[in-house]
Amino acid sequence: MQREREFSVRVIQGLQSLLHQQVVRPVLASTRPPELPLALRVLVRIPVLRDLPARLMALGVRRPQVRSPAMASVRVPGKG
Repeated sequence: MQREREFSVRVIQGLQSLLHQQVVRPVLASTRPPELPLALRVLVRIPVLRDLPARLMALGVRRPQVRSPAMASVRVPGKG
């Protein structure tokens, strides 16, 4: 379980670091009015792509599958 969580955390932190280096740092260092890079301008115009970062942050890269011995004997109606 720890390895599954660690992978998601590393991916999200890597994306945050990339975003900081590519967007935040240049905006803070610039004296011009801020302008979004082309990739982000495209991202915010397409609803599926626009919602993807929030979904990644909320649900993670790979949702962990919790396997409980107590649930092994429970039958779900319609599932066999």
